[in-house]
Amino acid sequence: TITPPGAHRAQTTWVALDCVDPTADIWYTLDGTEPTPSGPSAFSYTAPFQVGSSSLTGVIPVRAAAFAQGMWPSRTATESYLFKITEHDMPVWSIVTDPYNMWDSNEGLYSNFMSDMERPFHVEFFEENGQRVFSSDAGAKIHGGATRGYAQKTLALLFRSGYEESNMAWPIFGADQPQKFQRLLLRNSGQDWTQSMMRDGLAHTLMQPADVDVMAYRPSVVYINGEYWGIHNIRERIDKYYTAGHHAADESAVDLLEFAGHDVHEGDNLAWFELMDYISSHSMADPTAYALVSSRLDIDSFCDYMICEIFFNNLDWPHNNVKYWRPRTNDGKWRYFFYDADGGLGNWGATASHDMLGQILGGGHQVTGVFSSLLDSQDFLNRFVNRYSDFMNTNLSADESIPVAREMALKIHPEIVNSQIRWASTFSVWRWNMSDIATFLEQRVAYARQHVSTHFGLPGTWQLECGPMNNKAGFVKLAAVEAHGYFKGTYFLNTPMTLEAVAYPGWEFDRWTDATLPQTASVTFTATGNRQIGAYFNRVPIPGSAVIQEINYNSEIGFDTDDWIELHNPGEIDFDLSGYQLRDDKDSNIFIIPAGTILPAGSQLVFVSNQAMFLAQWPSFPTQRLIGDLGFGLSAKGDTVRLFDPLENLIDIVAFNDKAPWPTEPDGLGPTLELISPWFDNSLAESWQASAAPHGSPGQ
Repeated sequence: TITPPGAHRAQTTWVALDCVDPTADIWYTLDGTEPTPSGPSAFSYTAPFQVGSSSLTGVIPVRAAAFAQGMWPSRTATESYLFKITEHDMPVWSIVTDPYNMWDSNEGLYSNFMSDMERPFHVEFFEENGQRVFSSDAGAKIHGGATRGYAQKTLALLFRSGYEESNMAWPIFGADQPQKFQRLLLRNSGQDWTQSMMRDGLAHTLMQPADVDVMAYRPSVVYINGEYWGIHNIRERIDKYYTAGHHAADESAVDLLEFAGHDVHEGDNLAWFELMDYISSHSMADPTAYALVSSRLDIDSFCDYMICEIFFNNLDWPHNNVKYWRPRTNDGKWRYFFYDADGGLGNWGATASHDMLGQILGGGHQVTGVFSSLLDSQDFLNRFVNRYSDFMNTNLSADESIPVAREMALKIHPEIVNSQIRWASTFSVWRWNMSDIATFLEQRVAYARQHVSTHFGLPGTWQLECGPMNNKAGFVKLAAVEAHGYFKGTYFLNTPMTLEAVAYPGWEFDRWTDATLPQTASVTFTATGNRQIGAYFNRVPIPGSAVIQEINYNSEIGFDTDDWIELHNPGEIDFDLSGYQLRDDKDSNIFIIPAGTILPAGSQLVFVSNQAMFLAQWPSFPTQRLIGDLGFGLSAKGDTVRLFDPLENLIDIVAFNDKAPWPTEPDGLGPTLELISPWFDNSLAESWQASAAPHGSPGQ
């Protein structure tokens, strides 16, 4: 054991080593080397020692192992002490490994960068505030294609239980992204290395609102064995684990292919080649043929994927960087991954005027052939043009994209000089690239619209102004974006457009301000000139309903209420629960709610396994809102709560457990399992939290 644990330190730190076997000899190193009694850089531990100083900026890795006669050496313990690393203004990785794993002529990753070999590393991740949030042994590989030959290389981190932790359970990209990762990339920015260091990350960030599989981005600083290794962009890895994290796909039942489908990463290519054969032998102008392809290929996602590659002028595509996947289910649809856009955004000399759309319409590759075939369908053409227009009016517009680029540049700007000094580049190159990106984003939309008009024979554009007349009542949905307030955009003539008025709970669609439109919530029209279209909504009471909102399945010792379930009515009308049934995961455990039980609007009822135990802890709880005994309890390891109506139709279901991604505190630590909002999908773990109140908030 090494104490104290690895952390950010402001001054000299005393380090102590300990072993459960007092007769064992402890050896330690400070350079990443595996400690052994014969190691040239190993020290024999005799007493606590000092590391660091108040003037040091950097990382000191301490590794220790115990040795006793007749026994195997202990597992190597590793702790990293960081000094002044908060000055980096971004998260920091301390990666520690025996130098042999990096530099050996036969086994070292950096020495054999074209190899797919995997070597053992110890990985620690420190947030921007200096807090260490993850520490584990892991595997590492060199990742990438031609960029493997760069001095600074991309590392793929692989988390498996065989090393230590089976995944990195930390919201590294934020609360709205996956919360655990089996694989991560520490990327050198690929073909954009030593240039902007953020082109690909910017492209993916700008297209987050789209229906396309993008890779989350976060810049970080890496130290290897205490040596500064510069900026590495934290990125998701395109693999089966990505499909599980983003789409809840069964990672053991996906097809994941590359290029024309012959490179199979997961599953097989039989369904893919069947689809390709069908497209090549049928005209997509035939609605029946197009409908079949739409049932197997995610059309909206494919549109957005093509928009990504075309708008950013990714010159490292389509001859390269093409991957796609589908869940192996009856209704599973193929989706393309957007990745490696380093050759875009003005890189490689492709300025904003470059006609990428015209370039790919010439075909020559499977993905562009699919695109060209689908354009024979008027529905696909309209969908593509309108979705492209939506994005050019919003996240891809200069007004929105340039501030995002500027913010990302400001984030890495303080570190660029250090990183480029480390890798022998110049600050002036980075500034030139940032200027080039800004110019590209400033000019690109005008050229992109010109290309669309030219290649699809569209005579010009028109201006749409639309939105809800009351922002609190609803919004207007366009092809790919939603207008939650006033919206103005440019669209193409001769292209039918669909607008849909979507009412919030408690409201319903009334009418459009444009009396020439059909007065239905969804309208399709073809504009011949500029239009102003608003949506009116009327107030209506929210119907009553019953939502499973809070669960106590394993009480804290000392505050044992036994199990209880809270139902909430988020509506504005009372809800009659007479004859409804509560069950757990066993159909034999049934509680029939008594006749005359009313769940008041905006209120709660609590159903308990044991009224006496519940009231012993909550003596002032109003008994008119307490119902029980249920006659069954819930498993402390996880269970299912189901609500059925009198005809045994399933109304609500929550299948929870006591392991991440579900909150773990409700498993005997006091808090209850609490739904964040009654409007959230309570079947999803991310919709739940541990209650803020120590023992929950029944009836509140």
